[in-house]
Amino acid sequence: MRQTGGTGDAAVERARGREGLRRVEAFSRGHPIAPGGGAAPHGSERATPGRSRGGRGRGVAECTEKKRSRPTAGVGDPPHGYQLVEMLSSRSFHLATAVLILVAAAGCGGVPEEKTKARSAVETLLHACADDEPNVALESLTEPAHAAFFRGAETAESCAEALGLELGSLSPEEAALAFEEAGIPEVEVGDGSFGSAIVEVAGRRSEVEVELVGGRWLVNNPAVPTD
Repeated sequence: MRQTGGTGDAAVERARGREGLRRVEAFSRGHPIAPGGGAAPHGSERATPGRSRGGRGRGVAECTEKKRSRPTAGVGDPPHGYQLVEMLSSRSFHLATAVLILVAAAGCGGVPEEKTKARSAVETLLHACADDEPNVALESLTEPAHAAFFRGAETAESCAEALGLELGSLSPEEAALAFEEAGIPEVEVGDGSFGSAIVEVAGRRSEVEVELVGGRWLVNNPAVPTD
């Protein structure tokens, strides 16, 4: 009887050892064994302290809700601090750029728009001299320069007189061609209503004045006598 009892006790111990081994293996795979040998239901899993099932989902939802609840600046709301800094920086940049443009324009001899108009007045005069249009030429000259213009026999010769140019023995046709190929190397406008221009015709140069008279830029040459 003792021998039989000893054998039974040994069998029970071996069975318990196998059951314990199964529990350890099942737990390592994430499927603990319930007492009695079956797999434990999901509801009976041991919860980790401080963390519950579904905790990750709730954390994501809370984070999303916090992002949604952050205040944003609307159309009528005042800007946040960093937005205000960006706005001020942008305005300062544009203001500095505008100041630099004005300074550059002043250093180049006046407002660019007026300088362009003054050059256009000189070009109109030269084209009229080349195209034999005395009336257009007179409209491009100041009143004091008209007397010098009328001293010429032909339009090209009259333009040469008004501009203080000596064209020598050029024929009227050659003089007209010289005015057609004339250049304006330089135009300067000082205070926006008065300036100067250099005219080059047939290799000869003359410096004339440009004046804003009645809203129009006109050409004048005070160095030419008008008596």
